[in-house]
Amino acid sequence: MNRRDLVTVLGGAILALPLALDGVARGAPTERAAPVLIGLLSPFTRAHTELWHQAFRQGLRDLGWVEGANVRIEYRYGDGRSEGLPELAAELVKLKVELIVVAVTPDALAAAKATKSIPIVMAAPGTRSKRGSSRASPDLAAT
Repeated sequence: MNRRDLVTVLGGAILALPLALDGVARGAPTERAAPVLIGLLSPFTRAHTELWHQAFRQGLRDLGWVEGANVRIEYRYGDGRSEGLPELAAELVKLKVELIVVAVTPDALAAAKATKSIPIVMAAPGTRSKRGSSRASPDLAAT
């Protein structure tokens, strides 16, 4: 992923996140008693996505959401194997995360199959998947 792609992906996620967090947290970041629990699902390795996640956490901080203070993030990585994503998404649902953040189509589809009630924020909607789709799935439009 080059710098331009990274900025595009992060920009999309950070722009969408306040809307999702507002619906989840129902109040300003400092007004909530318990931290918001966010699930982050990635088909990649932790090492491959660390830069993206650092920028994501910085974007959250810029909006008043600080990991370890008023937000907790549960990370699940597919380690390059998208066939494990459904199980990882199910883990996040069992943890009762309040929001699932995904980056690309395979993890978005896995999250959408795992839950119909938890909001899903997709950082790069419309990315190509092995299914050949270049548009976001209709199933994801309602999440």
